[in-house]
Amino acid sequence: MRQALFLLLIASGGLAIVQQQILLRQPPHLESIAPAPVHSAAAALDLRFSRPMRMTSVVQRSRMQPDRPHRFQGEQRLFRLLLDLKQPLRQPLLLELGGEDNRGLPLRKTTWWWDPRPHLLVVARTPQGEQLRLRRHDGTWVPLSGLHPRILQVEPIGQGAGVAYVSADAQGYQRGWLQRLKSRALVPALKRPSFPEREQAFPLTAPAQMFVHLSADRQGDLLIQTGGQEPGSDQITLLERKGRRRLLDVKPSGTMQLLPSGGAVVLPTDNGLALASLEALLSADGGTERRQQLLPGSRDLRAFCSGARRAVLVRHWPDYRRSLELVIPSQAPRQLWLGEQAVMAASCDAMGTRIWMVLREGGVMSSDTLLQLDQQGQVTGRRSLAPWSLESGTSLGFDPLGQQLLLTLRKGVEGVAQPALISLAGLQLTVLDQPVALARWLP
Repeated sequence: MRQALFLLLIASGGLAIVQQQILLRQPPHLESIAPAPVHSAAAALDLRFSRPMRMTSVVQRSRMQPDRPHRFQGEQRLFRLLLDLKQPLRQPLLLELGGEDNRGLPLRKTTWWWDPRPHLLVVARTPQGEQLRLRRHDGTWVPLSGLHPRILQVEPIGQGAGVAYVSADAQGYQRGWLQRLKSRALVPALKRPSFPEREQAFPLTAPAQMFVHLSADRQGDLLIQTGGQEPGSDQITLLERKGRRRLLDVKPSGTMQLLPSGGAVVLPTDNGLALASLEALLSADGGTERRQQLLPGSRDLRAFCSGARRAVLVRHWPDYRRSLELVIPSQAPRQLWLGEQAVMAASCDAMGTRIWMVLREGGVMSSDTLLQLDQQGQVTGRRSLAPWSLESGTSLGFDPLGQQLLLTLRKGVEGVAQPALISLAGLQLTVLDQPVALARWLP
């Protein structure tokens, strides 16, 4: 029996060696590919290979059609493909991945269709109510929700994985919803990329709330602020991307915003704007205030420039003037503009090198003007929006892939609001024929 056991151990060891040698001789392959949260580029893909790869070979043997500026980062088995654009992207990209591993064995080539362009997401107004709709790249519209008396807020989730929104009933009571979406922007070359597919929708909050506000980051986390009819019923919940709900130990003086990169939140306080880590707010050790970074003064957050961890704020001065500020980590806020006009909306690119703002002149006949600034506050572009004006309470969105801005504009007091695109080349304005309450980009 001992001899049989000895022979069995030898055979098992020999089999393991044979299997190891077979695996070593197999060529590498692509284990996974997926869109990545990006900060410093227009779009990105995360790549995982079965074996450590030579970076130079991946760069030399991979192809993109039509060819657009791109670069690879990473090492060993994990790489990231970053798309850098200076001209608008008008069509999907055909991506062929090649290369060799550290042993010199060639990668099994794979080819993919990749369409990173965002979709236009609107709250459409109809005689029956308001509805979320998505605009295909061919210009047609697809409904994403049922009809509601009103839709007050829209918040895209993660990398186009869904849309969170706040509806109001006929009595004005609010409720939060999440509409899941299945992205079809990255598919094998045998298929074609298409618009997202609508999946299950479910409520985020109980019905009949007095107040609901939502904020999302690019990782897929969602912050939910609610206020009920009973005193002390206010609640702040973090819905993590994996589905777990966690209560935050904080009482802000207004609505909170998650940082796009995740892990922290901007919250208004009586003394100014505070930046706090989610870890601190989720703990109950009483040390939350000590771990906050405070920016004093009366300020409103208008946009994140996520690539450089910068933000654009509007400061309100005691003499009723306003200023636009660029906040850079470890530096005092940089004043870009100061004046008496109302700042209706503001946005910035990923690195905070280009900033856009819509100013409104007061008076009997108010008029709106779009300004483009550099990071030093120099005006590099200007366009009057007359006879249109920005719909109150709507945002200004930047699309790095299309090199364009998204606004919600209204013509005159009696006119209906419509989505509008402004190309950065020449600041040309195009108004779309669709009555809406607001418009956003869906990554």
